Amino acid sequence: MAQNTPAHKLPPERFAYGVREAAKAIGICHVTLYERINEGLIKTFLCGRRRLVSRSAILEYIEQQERGADGPR
Repeated sequence: MAQNTPAHKLPPERFAYGVREAAKAIGICHVTLYERINEGLIKTFLCGRRRLVSRSAILEYIEQQERGADGPR
């Protein structure tokens, strides 16, 4: 993976992030992240009532975007 991706800035000791933290790490607003979650593009899980995004789900989403999973823009 390229060293300049937003995921590179994620602290290695964290395995999951709240939605706002994950959105910030990706470089999008939390509303856009919720849209991507609802579209099934980003996997999440619940811990109690809190929705979390795993580090691996963030990396997977970024890799999909790099491959052009949504088609050309």
